[in-house]
Amino acid sequence: MNFKTFLLGALMTVLLASQSEAACKKVGYSCTSNSQCCSNKCAAVSSSNPMRACR
Repeated sequence: MNFKTFLLGALMTVLLASQSEAACKKVGYSCTSNSQCCSNKCAAVSSSNPMRACR
């Protein structure tokens, strides 16, 4: 794998992660800096858990 391919792959990963994060927030979930959070099920908002932490 050459460097350009690697760079493109990294860029696509970042774009996909930010898109899934936006989609996650749209349905009432929130992601931390961990880009895998949305795909790993976020805990929904509740009065006891206002930060919507990831499980």
